[in-house]
Amino acid sequence: MPLFTGLKFGFGAFTGSAPVPFSASGGTQIIDGANTYHVFADHASPATFVTNASNELEILVVAGGGGNSGPISGGGGAGGIAHAVNHTVAAGTHTITVGGSGSGTAPPAPSPTHPQIVGGDSLFGASSPYVITAKGGGAGLMDAATYPIDNALMNGGSGGGNGDEPAPGPDTYYGVATQPTQNPGIPTITNYGNNGFVPASGNAPADNNKNGGGGGAGSGNSPGSQDNLTGGEGQPFSNFPGPVLEPAIPADGPSTTWATVVGPTGLFGGGGGGGTGPTYSNGVGGPGGGGNAGSPGTNYTGGGAGGCNYPGTAGEADGGRGIVIIRYPT
Repeated sequence: MPLFTGLKFGFGAFTGSAPVPFSASGGTQIIDGANTYHVFADHASPATFVTNASNELEILVVAGGGGNSGPISGGGGAGGIAHAVNHTVAAGTHTITVGGSGSGTAPPAPSPTHPQIVGGDSLFGASSPYVITAKGGGAGLMDAATYPIDNALMNGGSGGGNGDEPAPGPDTYYGVATQPTQNPGIPTITNYGNNGFVPASGNAPADNNKNGGGGGAGSGNSPGSQDNLTGGEGQPFSNFPGPVLEPAIPADGPSTTWATVVGPTGLFGGGGGGGTGPTYSNGVGGPGGGGNAGSPGTNYTGGGAGGCNYPGTAGEADGGRGIVIIRYPT
C-alpha cells in the first residue's frame, strides 16, 4: 500500500511569507524601552509620517491654544485634543499638520478679518478614513463696551473666556467648545474640549474687573457656572510623559519648562487665566500649559494665553502651539 504523506494536499509544507515587521519614519523618533514615539512639533509646514504596513497606533493630536485681545480680556481657550487608541492606520504616507498658536491681538478687537487670534487646527492625515482633527482654541476677548467684538471668535476646541461682560443677561457670551463634535462615528477616538468662562453678574469695569478664564481640555464652564478667573484644567495622557518626550521638543519650548508643565502624567491643554484689574490677583492658567494673566500659553501643549490685565495698553499674549505624537510598541 502506498504511504500517504499529505503533501499532495499541501498539508506538510509552508508556502506563505512571514509578516513584515512594522516600521515607520517621520518627526523626531524616541525609543523608550517597549515604546516608540514619533513627535511632530513643527507648525510652519505639514510633515509626513510613513508606515510600511498596517498597524494599530496610539495617536495624540493637540491643536494650538487661543490668544488674548488686549486690556480687559478673558483667557484663551486651550486647543482641542483628539486621542486615538488602537487606531488602525494603513501602510502609506500620512500628512501631519501641527496647529500654530493663536496670536495676541492689540485693540481694536479682532474681527472676521483677523482670525489669527484663534489657535490653529492640528491634523493626522489629509483624507478619510485616516484623518483625525483637533480644533484650535478660542480667543480670550475683551469688554464689548470698550471695543466691538465678534463673539464667535471665542469658540474653539476649548472655548475662550469673556472679558468684563456681566452675567446673566442678554450680553452673556462665552466660548463654546467645538472639539466634542469632531471625528464623528470613529469609536477609537475620544475628544477633549470644554467651554470658556464668563464673569459674575455685576462685574465692575476697570480697576475692579475680574474676567473669565479659558476652557481647558479637562474642565471648563458648565451651564450656570461663572466668576472663574482660573483657566480650565488640562487632560492627562499617561502614555505621553513629559520627561520621556522632552528631547523631541524644540528649544523655544523651552524644553525644561515643557517637561515640567507636561509632567509624568502627560498633561496637555490647560486654559488661560482671566485678566483682572489691580483690585484682584491675576487669573491663574490651568495646569497643562495654560498661561497666567498677561502670559502666553506653553508651546507644544496647546495651552491658552492668559488674559490681559487692566490698566495697560500692552500685554497681548499668544496661545501655546500644538503638537502631534504617535506611539506604538517597539
